[in-house]
Amino acid sequence: MSPKIKFAVVILSAAILCLARIAAGADARTLVAQSLAALDRGDAQKDPARQREAYQAAVADAEQAVHLDEANAEAHYALFCSLGRLTERRGPLGQMLGLPRLKRELDRTIELDPTHSEALAAKGEMLLRLPSLLGGDAAEAERYLRRSLVHDPTFWRARILLVQALLAQSRRDAAAAEARDILARIDPQRHERAEALQLLAEMGESPTPAATP
Repeated sequence: MSPKIKFAVVILSAAILCLARIAAGADARTLVAQSLAALDRGDAQKDPARQREAYQAAVADAEQAVHLDEANAEAHYALFCSLGRLTERRGPLGQMLGLPRLKRELDRTIELDPTHSEALAAKGEMLLRLPSLLGGDAAEAERYLRRSLVHDPTFWRARILLVQALLAQSRRDAAAAEARDILARIDPQRHERAEALQLLAEMGESPTPAATP
């Protein structure tokens, strides 16, 4: 085989590989969309059996997306979300056994996309909710939540979680100030407004700061 033919074969092989990767990426994106749609169907279901079926379909689509494109952050996040829905419905032992995989998928999402605000907030929530024996850490939760808000300052769920993380560290004044700032900025129709008011009430704090004499 002449050098020119060899070079042409190499170029053709590289082009075919590139096209295959592009196709796999497109297929992965389609599967991610299907997984998220199945999650929505499951969330809307009242029947537990049909709900579980929808969540299992979401897991299957997300797993296939990861198989096709392991470097797709959204595929890993969809898998984390769908596995999380199933894990929530297990008993305490099943939840504990499912935790390592959930952590892996969430950490891989953040590794692939360090600006993924939803994944960063989910990591913060996980650290906030877990007991310290299983890796819970309110201070570390706060750091992830603040990272999330750098990339999406109006991610209200993350801001509510930040109030809770501050309270978990006994930083009541900072928590109250954060909750009041939410009230000052949020659309009155959003449900997080009621959550901010509830947190302030639990702290025994007013929605508006006391006047300085």
